[in-house]
Amino acid sequence: MKRALVARWGALAVLTTAVMLAAVGFGPPAEAQPSSNNKAAAEALFDEGKKQLEAGNLADACRAFEASQKLDAGVGTLLYLGDCYERTSRVASAWATFREAAAMAKTASDDKREQIARGRAEALEPKLYRLTVAVVDGVPGLEVKRNGEPLGDATWGVALPVDEGKQTIVASAPGYLTYEKTIEVPAGPGKETVAVPKLEPDPNASKPAPTTAPTATAAPTSTPPVVPPKEERGNGLLIGGIVVGGLGVIGAAVTGALVGVASSTYAEGDDFCEGTICTDQRGVDSAEDARSLGDVATGTLIGSLVLIATGATLVIVHFATEPSTPSAAVEVGIIPRGDGATFGVWGRFQ
Repeated sequence: MKRALVARWGALAVLTTAVMLAAVGFGPPAEAQPSSNNKAAAEALFDEGKKQLEAGNLADACRAFEASQKLDAGVGTLLYLGDCYERTSRVASAWATFREAAAMAKTASDDKREQIARGRAEALEPKLYRLTVAVVDGVPGLEVKRNGEPLGDATWGVALPVDEGKQTIVASAPGYLTYEKTIEVPAGPGKETVAVPKLEPDPNASKPAPTTAPTATAAPTSTPPVVPPKEERGNGLLIGGIVVGGLGVIGAAVTGALVGVASSTYAEGDDFCEGTICTDQRGVDSAEDARSLGDVATGTLIGSLVLIATGATLVIVHFATEPSTPSAAVEVGIIPRGDGATFGVWGRFQ
């Protein structure tokens, strides 16, 4: 029966390990797939975009294609969106969209649409207007934005394609005055550089907040000083030490019980063994069970000793840090006896 119990615990351990490995070994896919609702909405928006494009409502068509692409990205949607951008004179956006479509088509091994997208992007290349934002001298915490979108420091000094129309450059940093400049990008190819100067310190940033003048008050009357109550220390360490040490004592008792069961189990196998040689399987099983119980008893004994030592330490710390408590000495050790030894904790109060 004991061996059956060990077998059941072993099966449970194997099952638990398998469940844990299944939980950590099989994660979600690297890229989440759109839900069926999103796919349906994306299709409806795509159809609406084509309808608006045929009707000549280019702004509405572009918005529909953009929304469709966000819900369910696709090469076809990107091609239509790029074409819509080009028709509305957003050359830089069209160029970037066609390049994205070419990369997606290449990943999908769609050679035909890759060639179409790459050809449309190459045709727009000579028509690009490139804007360079150059930071002359940066300051701590400097942030540069173009039309409200942050420009990372890696893009500073790089000629970036931009659409025609207004382009607003804003540079700001804590404790400094904000720099802002708006330019008008013309239609057609070209290039321009906006130099962001070193920001000037904000003179109002370090000024202290205004304070109100104190109002006249009556002279305070003489009052005796307030003596704070004497701080009383809690007994948390003492109680914790007693509880932890008590658990150690209980563990020691359990250890003794396990040793007794192990000895009894080992003795049961003597009827089937001669010395260390067992000719009957029952003797072998009894010896194995006894060794297993002995291993458990050893672990329990170590844990019990740790708990007892920890509890004693907590008690020592409590009395050592209590100013109003007489000094105390606590000792821990092994007490030898005629038939063995026992573990003990004792103390002296002075």
